[in-house]
Amino acid sequence: MCPKGVETTFYALVLAVINFGYLISYWLGGLFAYWFGITGQVGSFGNLWILLTISAGFPLISLFFLITMKGEILLDLKIDTKLP
Repeated sequence: MCPKGVETTFYALVLAVINFGYLISYWLGGLFAYWFGITGQVGSFGNLWILLTISAGFPLISLFFLITMKGEILLDLKIDTKLP
């Protein structure tokens, strides 16, 4: 999966990408809440169902892209499991 000797660097890179994804999702969640007028005050949760529907739909988009990948690409992603 990664060249020998750079496993730690690769692991750090993967974690950095995951943390960046979390950061972007927090920012976008706050931006969407601001756009829909959800402030935390009593009575400001009228549009919360719209925000929840949108946030539930985003993971489905990634599933759509996974389904549309060609079978050959998915077969090339096999990990070599030979032990030394």
